[in-house]
Amino acid sequence: MDDFGNKPIPRTKWINYAVDKVSQIAKEAGKLIEKHGSAQEAYNELHLLLDKEVNDNISYNIVVDKHCVALVHQNKMREGVVFDDPVGKKAAAAKELTVQWYPRNTGEVLIDVSAPICVKGEHFGAIRMAVVPQSKKTIPLFLGLIVASGLLPLVIQYIVDKHVTLFSLGLWLVLAAFTIWVYKEYFIEPVKELEKLAGSLVTADLSRMAKAKKNDEMGQIIYKFNSVVVFLRLSIGATKKESDTLMDSTLKIAKGIKENNSAVEKVVNTIRHIMNDTDIETHTMDSVSSNVRKMEDGLTLVNSVIEHVSSAAANQAGSVSNAVSVTETMVDQINIVSGLSSEAYQVSSEGTGNLLKVNDAMDHIKHVINSSGEVVKELGHKGEEIGQIIQVIDEIAEQTNLLALNAAIEAARAGEHGKGFAVVADEVRKLAERSSKATKEIGNLIQSIQQETNNAVKAMEEGTKEVENGVQVVKSAGDSFSKITKSVEEINNKMAALSSGSLQMKDVFNEIQNNARENTQVASEGFDSINRMTTSVKEVSALIKDLVSVSQETCAATTDISLSTKQIDEATAHISESVDNQVELARQIQNRVTNFKF
Repeated sequence: MDDFGNKPIPRTKWINYAVDKVSQIAKEAGKLIEKHGSAQEAYNELHLLLDKEVNDNISYNIVVDKHCVALVHQNKMREGVVFDDPVGKKAAAAKELTVQWYPRNTGEVLIDVSAPICVKGEHFGAIRMAVVPQSKKTIPLFLGLIVASGLLPLVIQYIVDKHVTLFSLGLWLVLAAFTIWVYKEYFIEPVKELEKLAGSLVTADLSRMAKAKKNDEMGQIIYKFNSVVVFLRLSIGATKKESDTLMDSTLKIAKGIKENNSAVEKVVNTIRHIMNDTDIETHTMDSVSSNVRKMEDGLTLVNSVIEHVSSAAANQAGSVSNAVSVTETMVDQINIVSGLSSEAYQVSSEGTGNLLKVNDAMDHIKHVINSSGEVVKELGHKGEEIGQIIQVIDEIAEQTNLLALNAAIEAARAGEHGKGFAVVADEVRKLAERSSKATKEIGNLIQSIQQETNNAVKAMEEGTKEVENGVQVVKSAGDSFSKITKSVEEINNKMAALSSGSLQMKDVFNEIQNNARENTQVASEGFDSINRMTTSVKEVSALIKDLVSVSQETCAATTDISLSTKQIDEATAHISESVDNQVELARQIQNRVTNFKF
């Protein structure tokens, strides 16, 4: 690629054709992929689209994705190949028409024309088309040599007739040398290259390729042979991988068959043991069947005994049940009386507690009343003191009023100079009058409070006497409740002892009754168990008969299986032989493939 990177690309007829076709095919391919949803779904139609443009001047047509993978190739064996060489990467990633030199691994240099494929407005990949830039000079040159060879005798004869001997000799030598050079360059050298390539192929050497000096018809033949060598490399390489895989698979199959043979031998041995064990089992089953019959007879006898025990236990349970019923009635009555006694004791205790609380409350009330009386008396004394203070204030107010009156008289005498003082004296007089009025009201209020305080003191004294009487009554009631509580407590203790004895007697009768019921239940369960055992023994007897029959059938089946395993053994032997032959064939393929040199 580097040798041709700067070399201009000629705009020949076929290159212009490829540019037009690639653009057209890219658009149609994008529509097909968009229509089918993927290149895989549109594969057949894409292949038909590419096959239309195959001719001697177009080397290949490819649809590649943006990862350089050939999705559709005119040579189907090249599909799936990743063309990640510089030319392939540029063609797959280009967003516009691209024309570039492409030196192939066959030695051929092509002109790669590519156009981007867009699906739903996004870049998908490209269409690549290769043009062969061959120059067809060999055939015209060959025709010219034939004409020259035909005219040469006439020219020589003309020169001889004219007696130009040296000139004719020189001309003949020149024509002969030119003819030899043409044959050597255009025919002999390419043929020698093909001969060397054929010799390498004969020796299974695929590492060599023929070299073409010119891009003419003989050069194209050499490139085609080189393409065959490349194809053989790929095919034989793939065959080698497949033969290796075949070899591995065959060896695994052979190993599996050997393991299968070993397993079959183990199965045969196991079947033999089963046949021997089946015979022993059959004899054992006969013995077990006899013992089961004897067990069945014994269970029948035990069943009759349990019936008598169950009947006696049922009668005992009935008698004890009556005694338990009477005891339960007595216990219920005792419990009722005991409950009433307990309630009375509780009520008496609560009453005693409440009387104590009332007594404490009465003492507290007495104390509070006494304290309140003292406070009220003190309040009366304070009221008297306030009365005395108010009387002093009243006297001061009267004197202030007289002083204000005198000040007003003096201000009137002073004339204009005493007007301001007269105003102050008048205000002082008014304030003194208001103070006198207020003190009188307060005095009246104090007298009223003193009167009420005296009444309260008298009432508290009477309340104190009543509280003292109440305290005495509560104490008497407390003494009575204490006596009642002691009596109720003695009754309650006696009822508790009686109830405890009744309960013990009830427990004894219940225990007797439970034992009787348990005896009845045990007898019943024993009777049921014996019946179930009898049924089970009968079922076991039937099963043993079936087992004996099955054992006999198993013995016969194991005999058939033994014969079948022998047939399987013979079949696996044939398969093993075939696999060995296949292994040998795979080895021969590997040996032949390894003879090729890549």
